[in-house]
Amino acid sequence: MYKLDFASKFPDFIGRVNLMTKIKVTAVINTFNRKELLEDAIMSVFKQTSSVCKLIVIDDGSSDGTSEVVAQIAKNAPIPVEYHRYEQSGLYPSRNRGLEAVEDGYIAFLDDDDAWVEIHIERLTELARSFSQAVFLGGLISRPESNIPIMPAPHLMDDYHPVPGFYEVYQRTRSRELEHIFFVGHLSAALIDAVAARRVGGFDSSMKLRGDVLMVWELSRVGDIVLDKRVHAWAKRVPGSLSSGVDMACDPVGFHRIRARACFWQAYAIRKMIDDRSRSKAPLMHQQLSDELIGCSMHLRRAGERSESLQKAMEALKAYPCRRTARNLLGALFFRSG
Repeated sequence: MYKLDFASKFPDFIGRVNLMTKIKVTAVINTFNRKELLEDAIMSVFKQTSSVCKLIVIDDGSSDGTSEVVAQIAKNAPIPVEYHRYEQSGLYPSRNRGLEAVEDGYIAFLDDDDAWVEIHIERLTELARSFSQAVFLGGLISRPESNIPIMPAPHLMDDYHPVPGFYEVYQRTRSRELEHIFFVGHLSAALIDAVAARRVGGFDSSMKLRGDVLMVWELSRVGDIVLDKRVHAWAKRVPGSLSSGVDMACDPVGFHRIRARACFWQAYAIRKMIDDRSRSKAPLMHQQLSDELIGCSMHLRRAGERSESLQKAMEALKAYPCRRTARNLLGALFFRSG
């Protein structure tokens, strides 16, 4: 039987196919005064079963000898390592610097207190080949002491549908307007289309928390979101970190303050996505905005900040004025234990 040799007969075609299937990934670690944790994060990049093209470390003004640690590691690194130090500007300006440093392909962020599982990049690049319209491909995180994924709240999965033929893979297709909020995978467990991220303006530099959530919601307007519900990264418990949390039994005021901050910035992100749409045009978004403001009000009250709590309660009623909001406010502020 005659066998057609595509490589010799159609070399240009083969070149285009190889170009289409090759996935370029650049790892970016943003860090600030965590040299004792940074090495573990970097080593998890080096140990990937599918290597990234290079690692970029963005130092947000560390003063603890971070530069020396990176320089020492870079001497025997299996991939190129770039180090950039800037004056301290905050998390999201620092993330934008990492985004600006990646010209094309995918960017894989990793927090300095996290670490990737060894198959993280391999799994997500395989998905990137299958989902060409995806601008964000994310996984779940776990604590280092376990391999149990931290699962999203069920209602945040309403926009996703399981993909036939793929184990634990879910997809959210592009939509011009966000009708209700959806789960965003942890940034340390994701691949992001660098060009698409710049197209939507990158991270909102004014935010202190939830800036990654807002950017992915913005990305959902220009491409698909893919979620792999397996563990892709380990998140260490670090004092003061939102993802680590605060022990409510040991520090109830600190716990409620950090939860109030999370609710406040989530509400900010929802407001940005609502834009100028009225309650009649985006009822669920206004309702979810009200819910976040109620949560913020509740936590502020339990942290002893009563005037700020009342202000957020009034904002919640204004965002979605109805009996449901009033009932939820009463429950949150007066009847729930905790």
